Amino acid sequence: EDAAAQLAEKFSRALKPGTWYIDFKSEEEIYVVFSNKVFHYRRGDAEKRKEAQAFGRALGIPEKQLNWEQ
Repeated sequence: EDAAAQLAEKFSRALKPGTWYIDFKSEEEIYVVFSNKVFHYRRGDAEKRKEAQAFGRALGIPEKQLNWEQ
């Protein structure tokens, strides 16, 4: 967990632009990583989750793929 933010940034720089993302989580936190953009929020934060999903929609990611586990 200590290195999660650094790992998210590395993933963000490594992902090619497009309809790709990576999500990973701990017991309390969720990271959703797009090319050059990282969303980080505590489990249960519906507003931050919606922000990440809206960003994914804007990239053209299908709705059914924007339903990562909380």
